[in-house]
Amino acid sequence: MSRNQPSTEASPEAKRNKIEELKAQQDGLDIWSDIEKWAVAGYDSIPPEKFDLFKWYGLYRRRPNDGHFMIRIRVPGGQLTAPQAREVSAISREYGRAPRHPSGKSI
Repeated sequence: MSRNQPSTEASPEAKRNKIEELKAQQDGLDIWSDIEKWAVAGYDSIPPEKFDLFKWYGLYRRRPNDGHFMIRIRVPGGQLTAPQAREVSAISREYGRAPRHPSGKSI
């Protein structure tokens, strides 16, 4: 291509998908204060386009059960001690509907 010819390549902004556009507007880690606000205001106060940013915190919508969420936890090395597993189970019982095994079965 010569110096006088315009580039036909799309700019990086033109190649962004919906998620990349959201991340360009707001860092995913900055969503936490909004999540806290929406937790008080209620599920219907959450703008639908913001749900994808929840994933930065391991928080996912449970479709088709609007208003229900699933949270993924990081387990370094894939191993928990027995006390750690009991604590995860206790937190799941207190704040969730039921603790789940990675296979998806209730424990």
